[in-house]
Amino acid sequence: MYTGKCELDYVRQLPSLLETAHFLQIASLQKAITCAMLERLDASTCLDAWTVARRYELADLERVAKATALDTIVEDVSVEVLLGVGRDQMCALLAEDELKADDEEALFELVVRWADAHPTHLEDANLHPVLKLLRFSHMRKPFLRERVARWPALETPEGVRVLCDGLLAESEHRHGCGPYRVYAFGIGAGGPPTQMVQYFDVAMHRWLPAAHMSSRMVARSGASVVSLGRKIYVIGGYSHPGRHGRGIDVYDSHDGQWRQISDGLRHRRTDSVAAAVAGRFYVIGGIDQASSDSVESYDPVTQTWARMDARMPTGRSALGVAVVHGLIFTIGGVCVDGQGIVLDSMEKYDPKSGVWTRLSSMPTARCAMGVAVLGGKIYVAGGRGAGYVALQVVEVFDPQEGTWTSLSPLVEPRAGCGLVVIGGMLMAVGGASEFHSHGTPHQEHMLASSERYIAATDQWVVLRDENTRGIDMLQPRKLPVLVAM
Repeated sequence: MYTGKCELDYVRQLPSLLETAHFLQIASLQKAITCAMLERLDASTCLDAWTVARRYELADLERVAKATALDTIVEDVSVEVLLGVGRDQMCALLAEDELKADDEEALFELVVRWADAHPTHLEDANLHPVLKLLRFSHMRKPFLRERVARWPALETPEGVRVLCDGLLAESEHRHGCGPYRVYAFGIGAGGPPTQMVQYFDVAMHRWLPAAHMSSRMVARSGASVVSLGRKIYVIGGYSHPGRHGRGIDVYDSHDGQWRQISDGLRHRRTDSVAAAVAGRFYVIGGIDQASSDSVESYDPVTQTWARMDARMPTGRSALGVAVVHGLIFTIGGVCVDGQGIVLDSMEKYDPKSGVWTRLSSMPTARCAMGVAVLGGKIYVAGGRGAGYVALQVVEVFDPQEGTWTSLSPLVEPRAGCGLVVIGGMLMAVGGASEFHSHGTPHQEHMLASSERYIAATDQWVVLRDENTRGIDMLQPRKLPVLVAM
């Protein structure tokens, strides 16, 4: 007898239950299950949710499940999940330009794991449609020679043809597979508001102007920036001292145009952070009259804002942010209320549950630092420490172990540097150091240089070209906000 209440012990039963509710036409149960699935989406559930949502035309569930799959499936997928992925669904994943991976080689390894989980798919008819969606021309030659060409499935005559066709095809760089450009917005705090935008071309290994991008962007400082799909959102900041903004500019890389979101932030913010998770972006912290602890999120598809009830435990500005496995980590910053204390605290926000959790504090309190994620770990570089002194310190946090580790310092102190991952390697960009006179900071020195981290030797080196000249930004900037696309 149906009582109006349904309890499940296993979350992966939800798609089957949704199909049953749809078949029995119990609208209230279908709605409840859809909401439950949206709250529990992760790498283990998103593919089933995506499949059933497409089947029954559940647009919201399909959109969020697809975004979750593209963000997490390569890094987090288990053999158990791969067993449930059919050929058509694997093709649908690989056909997506937004599929997230370190590089195209990681997608090849995903296909190998999938084929190993389905021995029958090693037959040409099942495997080759999947292989044709890999972009072999974007894989490194040693990997192609030593790994791809030696895979038994590609040693057959038909397999060789698929590989040759893929190498000859003029495919574009997959947008989700690492950056081919790193945009640096000249809107960092501490400098005059500006429209200046420049980018680092990974292939050319040099900085270039992006004048076409800035023609319609509102000049401002202290904005946060986040990319979602092929759009870059420039959020908040101030255009005049003391006048913190709500405005949001959007750059669309498809047509190269800037637009404004008419419905801006609920709260005025400068020096906040923004993070994208499952098709939404979250704006956290910052400063208006005082440090903010509020969180609000925006859905670009429905063009609607949602205010999160759970506030950040520590109100702050000039903080760092990182996203790992769909969780948002807020790091350091400064509390301007009262003493202007530089913070060492770290907190984790779960967008599904709306719950904040305090984590192990950083060994070094800091604000205005560079933050990036590599290999599931969170790297923090430079910034300003106690007394607002520019730092060289670099530390890394392992979310699995909950521990911090110190790494070799930067070549020079960088307060307000940017940190980004390019080709599996960390790069610290810009910032400001200080001249010292008799041990006392005397004058701030804006930096245009960049450094890269060599993990094998735990060493930072200045980025140089083949003639050993430094590869500098076109214009020195403190707090360059970096977006890799």
